[in-house]
Parts: sequence; structure tokens; C-alpha cells
Amino acid sequence: MNKSLWLYAVILSFILIVASCMGAETKIKIQNDGSGTILFSYRISRMLLEMGKSSMDTASDEPGMDSPDEPVMEEEDENSNLPLPITKEDFKTSIEGIEGLEIIDVTQDETEKDIIITAKLKFKNVEALSRAEAFSEWPITFEKVGNTYVYSQVISEGMGDNSDAAMDEETIKMMESMFEGYEFSFSVEAPSPIKEHSIGELSPDKKTLYYTIPVGDMMRIKERLELVIKW
Repeated sequence: MNKSLWLYAVILSFILIVASCMGAETKIKIQNDGSGTILFSYRISRMLLEMGKSSMDTASDEPGMDSPDEPVMEEEDENSNLPLPITKEDFKTSIEGIEGLEIIDVTQDETEKDIIITAKLKFKNVEALSRAEAFSEWPITFEKVGNTYVYSQVISEGMGDNSDAAMDEETIKMMESMFEGYEFSFSVEAPSPIKEHSIGELSPDKKTLYYTIPVGDMMRIKERLELVIKW
């Protein structure tokens, strides 16, 4: 296979695995005891799914990719490598049975471009959220330090300088063009005015923090990026 085509397939596979949704919004309302509600909506690009499937098929056909000494694995579902469910039924299944999480509502909408899943949940503590696969991309912690409440959410672990993971500028610009308009949006509403925050902007009453980052900018992050608020 042409080397550039092989690299293209690897890049697409990488994006599917680490950011299967090409647009996501989380709105969290948290109480001082760590309980709260979350409205989670994400968009999955139909084009990305098709391209990822094609790249996986292409990669599997590459000579020398499978070691002759290793047993042949059974074929998996084409979406089994995605960290986020692509139907509301799959989303419900991924949440049901997790102690501390309660589904209020889940909907699925479809356009020519995207599959859109929107879910509203109640949680008893943020640890319950961390046990859900759907929220594994942006893990949350919450603690009380003295008289201060501290909420922390990882936005990105960063690509680092690892040549196997980091994408060059040309590739990033290509992806920006392909997925223009897709972004990740986060908001956290605290029960009291927020005194400190690491990134984002505060609402006029200082109780809600908003942070939005385009997909292209997410691909450029090299260092760990964390949203931290204190009240």
C-alpha cells in the first residue's frame, strides 16, 4: 500500500478511538455533597464513521500486519472500538446497572451529517459518572478541602511529543477543514459563586463556568488540560 494512504488510515483510526464524537456538550449542575445532574449531548459524524470503517478494513488488509504466530481473531462489530455508543439503546445499556446513576431521559436524532445522542442523568456522586464508559474521555473528581469545594474535569490528556500519537500541522489543518463547526463544550454550575477557575468564562452571577474548544484546537493540545473550579 502507498505509505501516505497507510498513514491516512492510521490517523483516521486514531481519531475514531480517542474522539469518536466530533462534537459534544456537557452541562453539569453539582451540589455540595457531590450529587447533581448532567445533560450530555454528542454528535457523531456519519462521514467519520464511514471513513473509519474503511480505514480499519484497509489496515486489516495490509500485508504483514498480523503476525503468523498469532491466532486469527474473530471479526468484531464495526463500532466495537468506539468509546461512545452510537444509538440511544446502546447508551441506555451502557448506563443501566451503574450504581449511583439514574437515567432521566435519552433521545436520538439524525441528520444527513450526524447522529445526535442527548441524555439527562442524575448522579449521587462524580465517582458514579467515572464508572460510565460514556464519560471516560473527560474524567471528573470532586472534593472538599477545608471550607473550599474543588471540582476538576480533564479536558484532554494531551498528545505530547510522541511521534506515534502527535499529528503534524498539515494533517491537523486537513481535519479542521473536514470537521469545521464541531466543538467540545463544557459548563459547570456550582451552588455558590465560583472563587477560582483554571480556564473558561464565568456567568454574570459567577455560579456557572463555560468552556468551549473546537475539534481542531483539541488536536493541537500537547500538555494535560484540566478544568478546575473552586467555590
